[in-house]
Amino acid sequence: MKSLLNTSLSLMIFCLAVVFMTSCTGYTVSTDIDKQADFTQFRTYKFRSIDSNVKNGAFTDISQRRILDAIRSEMNSRGYKEVESGEDLDIVVFVAVQNKTEVSTTPYPTPGYYYGPFWYNGWYTYDTNVYNYQEGTLFIDLVDSGKQQLVWQGTATKAIDKKDRSEEKIDKIVGAIYSKYPHTAGN
Repeated sequence: MKSLLNTSLSLMIFCLAVVFMTSCTGYTVSTDIDKQADFTQFRTYKFRSIDSNVKNGAFTDISQRRILDAIRSEMNSRGYKEVESGEDLDIVVFVAVQNKTEVSTTPYPTPGYYYGPFWYNGWYTYDTNVYNYQEGTLFIDLVDSGKQQLVWQGTATKAIDKKDRSEEKIDKIVGAIYSKYPHTAGN
């Protein structure tokens, strides 16, 4: 009976760990657009800034270049041209990282027992697991440079690890954000 309980408990903890780990691998993309903006007038862009709240050196110059290159590729594929001055759109990029904690509590029953002629039900004990991780959000803002107004914002949020700084991962995340950008240059 005790080995069956241990096996069930182990299986339950394993399933919870798998659910937690798979929930941390995906990312959430959201966008917002100024419906009053005239996107037909936008044909050129310039990067205004890229910044981060990361203070421990994890957001390196290499990561910045990878993000800018991925955005540049997405903008150019939509017919926009990067210029040094006189741009229609300013691109502002920000990376925010937050420390997060997830707590899961798993109840499992203890076996019942006989005491004399009576059966007593067992009780529940609880196993609590605490997971600490970092969640990163990439913000891409397109600003009408003439009016200095935000016309579009795309974000991607996910639990991060060191592998997320790879060029392939950054391209995939920026591509997912831009998949929700409905315009091409002059349209």
